[in-house]
Amino acid sequence: MTFDFPIRRVSLKGQNFYSYDFYNKSLLKHDLDFQILDSLGKWGEAPHENLLIRNYEVRSDNRVYIFDTEKHSFKIQDFSDSVYFYHKFKSKVDRGVVISDSLLFTVSDRAGFKLDFSVFNLLDFSFKPVQELNALLDEEYSMLTYEGKLYNLDKKIIHTAYFSDFWFVYNYSLNKVSVYDYLFDYDKPEVVTIGGGIMLNGSSEIILDSFGNGDHVFMLSNVADRNFPEQRVLDIYDINNGDYLKSYILPKHLDRLPTEGFSLDNNKVGVLYEDSIILIQLN
Repeated sequence: MTFDFPIRRVSLKGQNFYSYDFYNKSLLKHDLDFQILDSLGKWGEAPHENLLIRNYEVRSDNRVYIFDTEKHSFKIQDFSDSVYFYHKFKSKVDRGVVISDSLLFTVSDRAGFKLDFSVFNLLDFSFKPVQELNALLDEEYSMLTYEGKLYNLDKKIIHTAYFSDFWFVYNYSLNKVSVYDYLFDYDKPEVVTIGGGIMLNGSSEIILDSFGNGDHVFMLSNVADRNFPEQRVLDIYDINNGDYLKSYILPKHLDRLPTEGFSLDNNKVGVLYEDSIILIQLN
């Protein structure tokens, strides 16, 4: 399947696919053949508009829970652009996931450019730090070195670092943190100061994307198999114990490498190649 423009962050809910149109800052609703049925929002500062959607979740009532990175906001909106709830955080919340009707898991930065993980209460607008996670990444510049993909899978929060060498699972019902290694070890990227700003020094993404289904966590790795040095790899891990299970070499498509992925079930995934999608049946 090929589109006239690149789409990102594809997900499947019921009988519809959803995606993010980065150019227009809109969420798109598709049928199962990926024909566009509707769109939500567009670029702008108003509550029903978007600047940069980082995390979204489609609910069963067709409402969408949306975190906007540039607005530092959370909202509930539908595809008629009715906004049912809108909150602009006082702190620089970068992204988050919904864990209940009244609680959000949020990621922001604190002094020393450190990652800050908190639970935000929508009833009294208060933050409660998740001490176990903040202690784990309590080092200067962790917001850069451990930047990663965040999502909710079966009441567990998954965070896979793009540049560093581990991922974690946070079971918020048990308040338990489990830390796991990737298939290979990597050096932590170096942070440098340039012109008064900070950045990673020549670091490339190790894990380009991550998504899950059931007991499986799928990771799109930029570290290729030695026999296929120019291709990317889909690595699969067990969410319950972090064990590595299997890898699949991903083909190029129109001389392009895959950039993101999404799950249809435990044995079938979709892979994005800028403006194309290939569905892959796993053995």
